[in-house]
Amino acid sequence: MKFFFLIAAAALAVSCGNVQKNPEQPENDSTVVALTDTVKPEVAPTANNPELDAKVEAIIREFYNDCIWGDKYYSADNMEEQEAILSQYCTKSLIEWLAEDNPYDVPCYAIWDFRSDAQDSDGENEIYSVEPLGGGKYKVSFNDGGTKGSCVLSVVVDGDDIKFDEISDRYTEE
Repeated sequence: MKFFFLIAAAALAVSCGNVQKNPEQPENDSTVVALTDTVKPEVAPTANNPELDAKVEAIIREFYNDCIWGDKYYSADNMEEQEAILSQYCTKSLIEWLAEDNPYDVPCYAIWDFRSDAQDSDGENEIYSVEPLGGGKYKVSFNDGGTKGSCVLSVVVDGDDIKFDEISDRYTEE
C-alpha cells in the first residue's frame, strides 16, 4: 500500500512541476486575464499629471468650440456623420448614452447634455475654466449664450487617445 502511495505522490509531484509558463505574463501575477492583442483597456488618468491635464483641457475646448457651439457637429447631414464626429471625442458607451437620452421622435444625439439647460441664444459662448478633479474627472465651467453652467466630464486614456466617457453633475445658474 505504501508503494502505491509513493508512486501516486511522485506522479503528482511530476505533473505539478510540469506547468507551462506564459512568457507574456509576469511570474508573480496570480490573476487570470483574458485579453487579446486587439483589446486595450481604457483607463482613467491618475491625478497630478499637469501635461495630461493640459491635453484634456485643449480637447475639451476644441470640442466645445467646434462641436457644441460651432458648426462641425451640426453641419453633419445624418446620424452616421454625427456619430463619426462624436467618436473623435467620446467613447462608444457615451455615444450610446447620448442616443438613448434623446427624448424626441427625431433621431439624434443629446449633445445638449454638454450644455446648460438654457435655450439657444445669440449670446457669447465661452469656457471659463477646466478644473482637474482627479480620477479622470474635469469640471467644465462655461457661459452658454449668457447662461452660466458647468458639468463634470470623465475621460479615459488609451495611449495618446483621450475621450469623454461620462457627463455628470450638470449645473445651470438661474
